[in-house]
Amino acid sequence: MLFGSIIFMMLSVFSFSSCGDDDFDLAYLAGKWRQVYDEGVASDGYVYYTFTPKTERTGYCVIEVYDVFAGDSQYECEFTLSKDGRHITIIKEMYEGDSEEQSYDIIKLTSERLTWSLKDHPDIVQNFDRVK
Repeated sequence: MLFGSIIFMMLSVFSFSSCGDDDFDLAYLAGKWRQVYDEGVASDGYVYYTFTPKTERTGYCVIEVYDVFAGDSQYECEFTLSKDGRHITIIKEMYEGDSEEQSYDIIKLTSERLTWSLKDHPDIVQNFDRVK
């Protein structure tokens, strides 16, 4: 697993180092991210996404939801990235073999910040800070 993560990061750095895009480096996706909200927006809990790549375009994602009113929940998912790495689809396995997919357009990915928008509703933007 560690070997796969290292290969993923090396390929990502090589693939995107020539782009010169300071707001996007796919090598930074691996790790734990906490959703942050705009100033003035109240939240009754928090959400963590932990990405663990297994290849350069696929991997595992654990979503942890802590909600004061609804309780805590955790989802083990898989993710796939588009060829250009700008789009991510998170696939959550449901009961009896069903699955639920949610796709996002990655707007910004740096060592400290991940920002994406919901693919079907680009006006819904979510920000995440890396957990250290």
